[in-house]
Amino acid sequence: MSILATHAPATLWKHFEALSRIPRVSRNERAAADYVLGIATARGLKSVRDAAGNVLVRKPAAPGCEDRAAVILQSHLDMVGQKTAASAHDFARDPLTLRVDGGWLKAEGTTLGADNGIGVAAALALLESTDVRHGPVSALFTVEEEIGLHGAAAVTPEMLQGDLLVNLDSDLPGELITGCAGALTMRAEFPGERDAVPVLWRGLRVRLHGLQGGHSGADIHRGRANALRTLARMLAETASAVPLRLCTFLGGDARNAIPREASALVTVPAGECSSATSTLWALVDAIRAEYQDTEPGLAVSIEECPAPARALPGDATLRFLTFLRAGPIGVIRTLPTQDGAVETSNNLAIVECGETGPAVVQYLARSVVESTKWDVFGTLGGLAQLAGGKIEAQGNYPGWKPAAHSRLVPILAAACERVLGRPARTSVVHGGLECGILMAAKPSLDCVSIGPRIESMHSPDERVEIASVDAFYRILTFALESLPKAG
Repeated sequence: MSILATHAPATLWKHFEALSRIPRVSRNERAAADYVLGIATARGLKSVRDAAGNVLVRKPAAPGCEDRAAVILQSHLDMVGQKTAASAHDFARDPLTLRVDGGWLKAEGTTLGADNGIGVAAALALLESTDVRHGPVSALFTVEEEIGLHGAAAVTPEMLQGDLLVNLDSDLPGELITGCAGALTMRAEFPGERDAVPVLWRGLRVRLHGLQGGHSGADIHRGRANALRTLARMLAETASAVPLRLCTFLGGDARNAIPREASALVTVPAGECSSATSTLWALVDAIRAEYQDTEPGLAVSIEECPAPARALPGDATLRFLTFLRAGPIGVIRTLPTQDGAVETSNNLAIVECGETGPAVVQYLARSVVESTKWDVFGTLGGLAQLAGGKIEAQGNYPGWKPAAHSRLVPILAAACERVLGRPARTSVVHGGLECGILMAAKPSLDCVSIGPRIESMHSPDERVEIASVDAFYRILTFALESLPKAG
């Protein structure tokens, strides 16, 4: 039964609820793409799925609007799968459980997928509409946006019919996004040679959880703790007080999400267990005080257990923990000309140090300045070398530079003022959008991004303001009805 049946726009919410029943994390978008293709077929619209999995649907102009400029509506099918520690949700099989909380829509214990399910649903609603007087419309649904914009990179110029593109992947109602940062993904690796743990040593399991996390672009400036950095700090400082060796260190599961949880298994001499535990708890108290305003849910558990059979040597442990502590993360540089907006940042995203094999660390750096992304890479590379490891760049996508003159901006600004009763703002955001890559395929594109109010993306606290979705869709339809003639 629909929990959104009484909310407008009804067709958009119908599609969003349907998408929420379809597992669609990155690399698992096929069923969501099938759903889109089914809608196109039912409406008699031309559609195609390319080799990458992207779907393109074309809708003719409304009667009498054939001479209007063609427009491309672009959104991505995949979502980030994050859940609370208590959730048993399986993102490969389970539907999301939606609930209304006041004027907001959330999911139970998981990400909501409003990023970018609302954009997908808006495009589908427009494709099904019969009351919007628009010119020719193409709806482009990309895949694997959340893991590197891979789908957008596969889009060909032939798929982009028209010079006007509205990206539906923003989260700021009343704001017209006209540019964004580019990003660089990096992977560091360290040798995993382990040796036997001495007799009479004990194990300690340390788990840090309850952090807010969030989007590594949109939330990077909010002063939230990074679980991986914080746990590395706790262990490194403890290792300076007592002999400590690392067996495992695990945390993070998405490059574009600030890690909320991390855990480690370490071993110390049996006679030092009490001292190590006391040091750790003292650090917890200090860290709680430091983050009292931004991390009220910070929680730690420390449990004594039998020592593992093997662990990293003490010197390798210190080098690895120091590397995790020393690398630049969070906001690195701001734009003084834009009221402190973030220019460059870096997210320590994933650490995979298991009981065997090498230790792997993954980062995502963002910047509106291409050279500074590579400066972050060079800094991390130097630190990795000093710590006995190596680093490689695995993916780089360009930023999106605002156009000097845009036909779309004044049209969307007028629509915003009509719906919201206030002037629209234009801004450049620190998160990554696909416009830059699509403009590389077709430089003549005039792009603007819009969206409803979405908070805490890429975390289980993600939520969308229900009323803002109606406003977002009305802005979109008013703008489409206001597009000029082609040429």
